[in-house]
Amino acid sequence: MTSRSHNTLLLWGLVPLFALTPFWSNIVRAQTSGAFADYVFREFGLPPEVPTGQLSDELRTAMQVAFGDSFAQSSWDNAQTAALATIVASNDPRLVWVISDIKMGGLPRGLPRLWNG
Repeated sequence: MTSRSHNTLLLWGLVPLFALTPFWSNIVRAQTSGAFADYVFREFGLPPEVPTGQLSDELRTAMQVAFGDSFAQSSWDNAQTAALATIVASNDPRLVWVISDIKMGGLPRGLPRLWNG
């Protein structure tokens, strides 16, 4: 019985692998491809410039208040609303990734360390 369940698990593990094999080269190439087709820019526009370096002290504090403190306190009030306004006004696209991750599953453990440097 153990062998049969092991084979079933192995089969369910291999089927998706073989199903994705025809697309594998495109998946790998997507990470290194430098140019997009023209229709991508027509449909979605140019991507934003991604800032480099650390977040400003003001943004790090805003991230802590808006997301760290609100998760720790399980509440949202005027301080969090003001902090979110600071985050939005920064137009820093890196913060969108953090907010997107939070919306998908909550604040990952240790994430405040990322914006605190």
